[in-house]
Amino acid sequence: NRAPVISVPGPQVVTAQNLLSFTVTATDPDNTVPQLSLANPPAGAVFTDNLDGTGSFSWTPTVSDTGLYNLLFIASDGELADSGTVAVQVLDTGSCCHGTTGNVNNDPADIVDVADLTTLIDNLFISFTPLSCPAEANVNGDQNGVVDVADLTTLIDHLFISFTPLPTCP
Repeated sequence: NRAPVISVPGPQVVTAQNLLSFTVTATDPDNTVPQLSLANPPAGAVFTDNLDGTGSFSWTPTVSDTGLYNLLFIASDGELADSGTVAVQVLDTGSCCHGTTGNVNNDPADIVDVADLTTLIDNLFISFTPLSCPAEANVNGDQNGVVDVADLTTLIDHLFISFTPLPTCP
């Protein structure tokens, strides 16, 4: 009997609250289908042996999972085994906006206002494509010429906002 041979991906980097998924494969020189397993998976992680020499790993780490994990995958033919380790670095989401709704700048009065929008914009890459709007800042037609939240609302109603995720850091 000869031992199975496992193949695992290289190091992985994921930002908390984002899905990480990859496939582990194994072959056996004796043409048996190896059983695949994950020793000590992190909380919330799922590893499924597909019973065909492949296994699927998926995990959406939380902010409290930030850190380095060495995941040990095992391929066994019932008598002999091989193992491979995947280093997973979970990055923090940053100081802005996780676990909050509306009041993202954490003002003491818990007021959802323009400052919250400013905080979000400062922490996002936003691409604006105007559909149509007057050139002046007073876009809602306020007769007093006051630029206020209503103008911002009108602008947002006339813009397409698209969010493009940044590539995963190496």
